[in-house]
Amino acid sequence: MDTKNLYYFQVVFEEGNIHTAAHKLYISPQGLGKIIKGLELELDCQLFTRTKSGMIPTESGLYFYDKSRKLLQELQDIKKQIEKMNRGSEEIQVGFATGALKVIPFEKFFNFMDQHAHFRVSWSECENDKVLLQLENGTMDFGFVTSQRKSPDLEQIVAASIPIVLLVYEGHPFWNLETVSMDMLEKQDMVMMNEQFHIYYDFIQMCHLKGFEPRIRAKTMDGDTLYRLCKQKIGVAVCPDFSQTNYEGLKAIPFEEPYFWNIYGTWRKDYPNPDVIDMFRQFFTP
Repeated sequence: MDTKNLYYFQVVFEEGNIHTAAHKLYISPQGLGKIIKGLELELDCQLFTRTKSGMIPTESGLYFYDKSRKLLQELQDIKKQIEKMNRGSEEIQVGFATGALKVIPFEKFFNFMDQHAHFRVSWSECENDKVLLQLENGTMDFGFVTSQRKSPDLEQIVAASIPIVLLVYEGHPFWNLETVSMDMLEKQDMVMMNEQFHIYYDFIQMCHLKGFEPRIRAKTMDGDTLYRLCKQKIGVAVCPDFSQTNYEGLKAIPFEEPYFWNIYGTWRKDYPNPDVIDMFRQFFTP
């Protein structure tokens, strides 16, 4: 039995939806469905009841989820311990979701490494869901991510909170306003960061709560492009109000509603050395 397939099963179990799980795992729903079917054939039991609303675990599925989680964690602990024995020193692997380094000062990260030279600290930057995935499967120790994750394995605290603002171009009807509300965006052309950024999904959800579908004319994965599209009057833009940003001809208008872009410090609850996580967390969080 492939241990990777056990993890795939766990994600389907936790998400309750084959399409959502496949998106998180960066594979096709058809491929993920075949993996689950293969596990069921190997175990000679049904793990899920397939319904229109999602995947409902059977009694066998509930039992298999509990046992497979413990098994994979034990394997990860064995792997980490062997790696530490071979390295001869403690290593902390840190992940930054795309955009998080605009909020978490990089110089602070290097100060941490200088002050704790007895640790080997390595870091990487990638998409938010990839950081969460590595945290969940135990291949990363600490992450700065842009979304909350309902997971029995992870602990999270708010490491930073940045107000979300509306960028408007000169001549737009909102230009002279001091604040705006979400309701006012119902008929506005919008430019947004694309689906690789959690702010996109948060904004869509907020619009749906207000009872309308936003008119998104353009999406991008680059902040400078977002500003340029707004200057070209393609639409108004929603973005975090990063300090020391020069919007050059655009106006950043606060929202009346509480609307923030949060960075969450995230780690596994069962991390084998909690003192290391506490030290790391206290250094980087308010």
